[in-house]
Amino acid sequence: MTIQSQSFALSDVQNLSFKKTEETRVADVMAQERLQVYPNPVNDELRITNYELRMGDVVEMFDMNGNRVYVAKPNSTSSIVNSTFTVNVSHLPAGMYVVKIGTSTGSVSGSAKIVKR
Repeated sequence: MTIQSQSFALSDVQNLSFKKTEETRVADVMAQERLQVYPNPVNDELRITNYELRMGDVVEMFDMNGNRVYVAKPNSTSSIVNSTFTVNVSHLPAGMYVVKIGTSTGSVSGSAKIVKR
């Protein structure tokens, strides 16, 4: 049996495989849109705003080699002011970094790339 379309005939297909890719949930996309990291590029203090950022979450930064260069757990309401967490990055060398916000359950609620001057 041959099924034809304008571009190919199904009988021309000899091997077909599917590759599972990372799932994207609507909730993940919405959380990503709420995450704000500024200023970008940054010199000294990076501000991370995520309307779901709360005590128990983990803020991590990775360099482009995948090395974790910063980790913090907001431990009190005083460290989260108006849903904003401030990170001192003055000690980091210039370059690109990935900021990840993880929940206490281990899932990633947001990530962003930044440039340190």
